[in-house]
Amino acid sequence: WIDVDPAFAKYVEAYTTGVISKTSSVRVQLAADAATTHTVGQPVNDKMFELSPSVKGKATWIDARTIEFKPEKNLEVDQLYTVNFNLNKATKVPSKFEALKFNFQTVKPAFKVSNTGLRSDGTKNKMFLNGEIKTADAEDAKAIEKLLSAKQNSKNYTITWQHANAGRTHTYSINAIERSNTETPLILKWNGSSMNIKTEGEQSLAVPAVGDFRVLDVMAVNEAQQYASIQFSQPIAVGQDLTGLVSISNEPDVSYSINGSEVKLFSG
Repeated sequence: WIDVDPAFAKYVEAYTTGVISKTSSVRVQLAADAATTHTVGQPVNDKMFELSPSVKGKATWIDARTIEFKPEKNLEVDQLYTVNFNLNKATKVPSKFEALKFNFQTVKPAFKVSNTGLRSDGTKNKMFLNGEIKTADAEDAKAIEKLLSAKQNSKNYTITWQHANAGRTHTYSINAIERSNTETPLILKWNGSSMNIKTEGEQSLAVPAVGDFRVLDVMAVNEAQQYASIQFSQPIAVGQDLTGLVSISNEPDVSYSINGSEVKLFSG
């Protein structure tokens, strides 16, 4: 990494550095209005930004102090770039400050798979599973959907998706998961090789047999109000009295709410 002379602060207030998204632009913000005349929003003809490795793109003044270089396509992932910004073309500076050199690094691709556990869909013989994939950087939705598969015995399930947070959060749902006369495993598999991500794995979730009533999962949830989520293999009747059946250790005063096969347990 390049150590930028602190004396540049007299002429440059901020610039793009650190670890950034492959979709990012590169900006330099001057400490004062530019000495040159320019039109905001119009491409700059002067070659003010020089990137190494080389990147094609256009530079544009965002305002009187800020100029942005926007690459024609996404930057290379997990790449260290060196920027040579010709400061003397933007404002009057002594010769030793004619060029500002700095670095930035693009994000290394990575992803993490999680789920909220099997839940009853309100019937005795079907369940569903919700989860999400979080990526380190913005990723193409279609590419993400190729990462994950779900299989139960010989049946491959269709996975439905929603993509948000600028391509970094990808929620999925697997519906109508079948319960049979015996417990069967639902196998989730993920593999990032199609995106050149060296991450793969699998998880086996036990799908309980029809009529098998038991606790599937217990987890602590930190939202606006903290609670313990207890997942049962079958729906709980809304009016069911659970007093004495579910509790929190060392918490004598608890309340609960029932939503299908989930019981939310609150303390205090």
